[in-house]
Amino acid sequence: MSDYFPLNTSFLISMIPVLLTLVTFLAGFIAVMANRRKLGKATGLAAAGTGVLTFGALLNVGWYIVSFNMPVIMRDLEVSYSTISVWYSIAGLCLGAVHLLGFILLLLSVFAGRAATPATPAGTPPIAPGAPYSQYAPPAAPGSPIQG
Repeated sequence: MSDYFPLNTSFLISMIPVLLTLVTFLAGFIAVMANRRKLGKATGLAAAGTGVLTFGALLNVGWYIVSFNMPVIMRDLEVSYSTISVWYSIAGLCLGAVHLLGFILLLLSVFAGRAATPATPAGTPPIAPGAPYSQYAPPAAPGSPIQG
């Protein structure tokens, strides 16, 4: 077996959260695509958001495998710690930007899919500006000395 992909127990256990994140984002993408007719105009943004998050999770799995094998890569390529630091910085910035974009698209889809609701419920007249709050008196409790 190759030095670059060790299948030991610690590697497999440490991959569980990363893979669960990938499965969750993939399930969200599938759910959006399955319900695209019900979601209306928010479907495009929701599909793009979950798609970007799934892509980011795939990149995260790949980077996790590279990170786990970094000692072997450093030995074979003879790279310095400063070069590795630059790689980690670039990968962290790229993964952060991808996840931020995905969550922004999801939030936009939530707000794009909401119907505009009136400020007052139907059938109740609006309160005039400057009107005192005494227009509405809550019902008195049974046995209360204040009976309206």
